Amino acid sequence: MIRAHQPGSEPIDIPETIPNPVVVPKPTPTPTEPAPKEPVRMPEKVHREALVGDSLCQGINGLIQNAQNDPDVREKIRQRIRPSAQ
Repeated sequence: MIRAHQPGSEPIDIPETIPNPVVVPKPTPTPTEPAPKEPVRMPEKVHREALVGDSLCQGINGLIQNAQNDPDVREKIRQRIRPSAQ
């Protein structure tokens, strides 16, 4: 409490916090059981063909087969994936 007064008047006591009648404190929620969670659904597998198209996949598959059989092709692919610092 704060004591307020002016000369020639009665002193009054003022509370340090003035209650606001518009703001009503919310009651604290009581803990309840959590609702059962739905199981997480995994997305279906998507084939590469569906994402990029058949012709591109065939080209990539052919390149991979050549790289498995030819060390020169394999080395060229490595150079393009990881270019050497010059």
